Amino acid sequence: MLQFLKRLSRSSKPRSDAVEAPVDPKAYRVFTREFDVVTHAGELSSVIGPMSGEEKADLRQAFDTFKDALLGWKTKARIASLEASN
Repeated sequence: MLQFLKRLSRSSKPRSDAVEAPVDPKAYRVFTREFDVVTHAGELSSVIGPMSGEEKADLRQAFDTFKDALLGWKTKARIASLEASN
């Protein structure tokens, strides 16, 4: 998975409307568009290239982990909602 993310970051092209870092330290802003890359889903494979079987498995595992965590969060939210409505 790490190699997949590294390859993705190497293929990124900085946007031309990147936000310059502020000169005044008091004007510090967390958000920057310097590393933003907008890619449509249909063009993703041409941007990052083909994924190996291992990368596909890693990506699927990461997505499954995310889904499991989201399910746990949604369950807790539903329980809290039910408790609040009683």
